[in-house]
Amino acid sequence: VRQVAARKNGRLIQDLDVLPYPARHLLKISAYARLPHESIKTPVVDMLISRGCPYRCTFCLLNVVGGKRRRVRSPKKAIEEMKLVRDQYGAKQIHFGDLIFTLDREWVMEFSKLLQQENTGLIWSCQSRVDRVDPEMLREMKKAGCVSILYGLESFNQRCLDLMKKDLTVERTRQGIRETKESGIEVRCSMILGSPGETPEIAMKNVQELIDLDVDFCQFHTMVAFPGT
Repeated sequence: VRQVAARKNGRLIQDLDVLPYPARHLLKISAYARLPHESIKTPVVDMLISRGCPYRCTFCLLNVVGGKRRRVRSPKKAIEEMKLVRDQYGAKQIHFGDLIFTLDREWVMEFSKLLQQENTGLIWSCQSRVDRVDPEMLREMKKAGCVSILYGLESFNQRCLDLMKKDLTVERTRQGIRETKESGIEVRCSMILGSPGETPEIAMKNVQELIDLDVDFCQFHTMVAFPGT
């Protein structure tokens, strides 16, 4: 519904601050079970702050549905909604469903510093890429209440990553995981089984790599060829 609302006369709306907040009162939020990587302190309420993605991962619909140009709500507007769901729905944690929450470093830094000033009492989790974080940003996110980040890793095999057009190196993956753990934020990962070029041996090496890096949680998805991906 929110994605449809982000279009006007067939064109993508660029200023997301003009969109209304989701009509959460129409849903019984407590009836929806949480995925393990999303819930640390309940109740958890979902939020989205952006649309679109500039990356070209072959398995993803994000840039097909939302466009290749990322549009994002202002930090002030995002924090306003966080306080709203805290007050109206008793939220103790916000889970940001944006796949690359930290794409815009300047936005994340402003958001984190404003959120520290607000002292909302909320914790929050998000999703991103391991090559779109750095130690300073992670420290500010931690101080602002970020407790976990889900990274779409997909594989630790460089050929598989290249075939998926992930635009990511294995070493940068390891570095991002280490930096996140050092900041005190939990590392939760998403992997793909059956990607082009993968063998059972590669899959088992991926599992061992996750064990060696001591990630906090990992989920596995099977590769499915959906139209448009």
